[in-house]
Amino acid sequence: NSRTPHLLCSADPRISTMLSVFLGFFSLSLSFSLPTLPLPTFQLNSEQFGYYVGGEQSDKCAVLIPDWDGANGPEFFRADQLSSDSISGFVLSMYPDSAPLYVADSSQRGQLVSRVRGNASYASDLIDAGLDHLRANHGCDSFVILGFCSGGTIVLNYVAARPDIRADLKGIVSIHGGLTSREAIDANRDSSSTRILVLSGGDDDAQSNIADLEADLDSTGLTWEMTRYADTPHAWTNVASSRYRYRADSRTWGSIDFFLQDVLLNAVEAQRGVWSDRAAHIARVEVNYTSPVDGTNLSSYLYWDKSHRGAKPLVLVAPDWTGLELEADGYEMSRAEMLAAEGYAAVGVDIFGEGYHNVPSFETRGELVNKYLSSPELVLDRYHSAIRATADLPPVDASQIALFGYCFGGSASFHVHALEEAGHALRGIVSFHGGLSSRLPISVDHPVPILVQSGASDDAVADVHMFEDDLNAAEGVWEITRYSNTVHAFTEWDANSPPGAVYNPIADARSWHAALSFLRGPDVFGSSPVSDVLELLLAGVDTGIANTRQLA
Repeated sequence: NSRTPHLLCSADPRISTMLSVFLGFFSLSLSFSLPTLPLPTFQLNSEQFGYYVGGEQSDKCAVLIPDWDGANGPEFFRADQLSSDSISGFVLSMYPDSAPLYVADSSQRGQLVSRVRGNASYASDLIDAGLDHLRANHGCDSFVILGFCSGGTIVLNYVAARPDIRADLKGIVSIHGGLTSREAIDANRDSSSTRILVLSGGDDDAQSNIADLEADLDSTGLTWEMTRYADTPHAWTNVASSRYRYRADSRTWGSIDFFLQDVLLNAVEAQRGVWSDRAAHIARVEVNYTSPVDGTNLSSYLYWDKSHRGAKPLVLVAPDWTGLELEADGYEMSRAEMLAAEGYAAVGVDIFGEGYHNVPSFETRGELVNKYLSSPELVLDRYHSAIRATADLPPVDASQIALFGYCFGGSASFHVHALEEAGHALRGIVSFHGGLSSRLPISVDHPVPILVQSGASDDAVADVHMFEDDLNAAEGVWEITRYSNTVHAFTEWDANSPPGAVYNPIADARSWHAALSFLRGPDVFGSSPVSDVLELLLAGVDTGIANTRQLA
């Protein structure tokens, strides 16, 4: 969608304040000045309910369920933001059309929201009536429903109230939905392909409520994904709120956009290697070097896109417990090549050294893993040695570095994270199915920003929450995503050793997209978000003018 602003994340409170004040004033002025706009309506029993049409160019429909102040300016803006040639955006009001669009009185809000949030069966009937109306009158043939705040609770309650989820509902997204007021989900239900995405603030939902929701969803057999954002309170996507968080909002909408492409458009495919039209542009050069700590001979390959001139940010790829596979089609080399196709210079981190590449023996692998995880100074040496070996090469900008770690490499990346303070060349770390149980306690203040990609059937939820606590104590920037029905090694294409290590194409595609998006954000390699803020402000003005013309 060319009109949808790409929202980068920002830690700058001035940016968040500017955005919040401007769009907050605009959204609220729209809500207050147009309280009785004649929205089109759908019906449940004898009552009429309004809905908003953001765009109807497609039969694939994203349907927003509002927060407790009703369907008004912010929801209209988001429906327009989601609408494109491929997806139509709508807002369904959960309140009768006798209520104002913006419910200003808190007592009235409480009465109205309790009617729907407190009665899952009624709210689900209301959603189904709205979806049936959109199918009959706007040509929708498949849906994703997205709920904000109380709407986020309502869509989770839809899962509880519908053991037989309708076949045309492809996805359910809960965005800062209150988890304390949701209803328990019964495990006795029909099978369904509907996928669930839960986006949660680290300062909003209690860890115990997250654990309970994971257990409930696991019991259903549904495919779910849950992401938590650091330093994020309730209502972080509401631009009219002082709790708005630019970083988390950016990541939220990036995740939602990709989710919609996946479940509505079937436009997402797990990538294995570089597409053929890019492979011819990727250069590969051997790098040999020696550890200054223990004299181990080390080797790898550096990849970059030779069609793009200039130095590029460097991404290090730390291997699984087999050690680096140096063949061109080896796993770490393929990941490095994929990163090169995205505009980075990428190199595998040789941790085990000469004689221990693609180690065939399980016994030897175990010995090497134990050696290095119990010797964090060696892990840190291998990381720094890889940087020194590549820093002066023309394709590399050694002032901008990120670290990707897979399996054992993900565990090793936790060691680097525990020991490296932010503010230096290392800008970000991504751990893919790294073992949280073997990590070191964080020993620095303000550690490097980290994205953790975790299989829900791999890491214990208690270990995840202990890591959250450690990160918060160190005032770290973090994001943790959990993928259901997902065990260890879920990104490794040839992993097929159930029950412990199995490839999962959904988790692979989602985690790769999240990692690339993380790199592009200003916490890692991105630039100042000021231009994006201005674009968002202009998009908000454009949306408001269009809403006013359409609805007045």
